[in-house]
Amino acid sequence: MSVHTDQASVARVIGELNQLRECIIRRIAWDEPGMQLVVQLDYIWTDDGRITFTVGQVPKVLTLTFDLVTLLILKNALTPPMLEHPDRLDWGISEIAQLDVIESSELDVNDDFVAVRFVWEGRRRIEVAFRQLSIAISK
Repeated sequence: MSVHTDQASVARVIGELNQLRECIIRRIAWDEPGMQLVVQLDYIWTDDGRITFTVGQVPKVLTLTFDLVTLLILKNALTPPMLEHPDRLDWGISEIAQLDVIESSELDVNDDFVAVRFVWEGRRRIEVAFRQLSIAISK
């Protein structure tokens, strides 16, 4: 497990993880009396930068634990087709385009916090401002 408490460290490790491009969110949980967000994803990248499905490997499970969360915004941005045919939604709706490390001021919080934004190809977003990020990967 790795632990990160500043913007530069978080940006570095997220960059090393291919910005979580095309990874699939499997679980989001609000824990530790309202101060911890846990996001579990299928990490689809191999150690040599290929997509697991194309080389016959199973994705690893990546767990991001955001501690001392001061801000959490979830914008689901459901479209009319999603609302009309929710039975047609599948795992693809949870596939993020990438995870961006952003300036905390973009979320109107002070520099004591690190901020990230989970981005989809549409208008869907999850924004988190926090003090510490722990990352664990199960192989």
